[in-house]
Amino acid sequence: MKQLKPLEKGTYLYINNRKKRLILFSGLSMLGVFIIFLTGIIIYHTNKSIYAVIAALAALPAAKLITLLAVIIPYKSGDADIYNTLMGYSKNQNGILTCDLAIASSSKISFIQFAYILDGKVFLYSDYKKLDVSFTEKHIKDILSENCNFSSVKLYSDKDRFISKINALTAINDIANMDKRISQKLISYSM
Repeated sequence: MKQLKPLEKGTYLYINNRKKRLILFSGLSMLGVFIIFLTGIIIYHTNKSIYAVIAALAALPAAKLITLLAVIIPYKSGDADIYNTLMGYSKNQNGILTCDLAIASSSKISFIQFAYILDGKVFLYSDYKKLDVSFTEKHIKDILSENCNFSSVKLYSDKDRFISKINALTAINDIANMDKRISQKLISYSM
């Protein structure tokens, strides 16, 4: 049960943990609906009872869980080696690392495995094959333009190029408040 403890948004392995929890809770919810419905049939020998109504109402939250699971099922957390490398850079450069962001827009979901923020620059990485890179970059720029000062947003799908760009960054003395704000903004738009 330790693995099913909820993780905070933006932490590593959040999306994998969330999928496991959704599978468990949606299964339990549907089991509850089935038990309520069967109880009505056993007691009244018909499906036209108050238990059928209660089961129908109980199916609404279960359907919500199943729908959310269907949306996030294709995504998986990033590679542990990349995470460990980025954590090292984060400590040395005072950058902010945010992980597992499923950022929704009105038309599609952009899944970002790693977001590295340093001195107003936002570097994103995702190996998800169906990700629309230009749309995602534009959408994230639109999100951040509301009340964050950032200098650039760049999305990479090549792991080596992404890590080499992070490696080339110059360290700063302290984590900037604006970098924290950018990270919090990305997390708040994530599912």
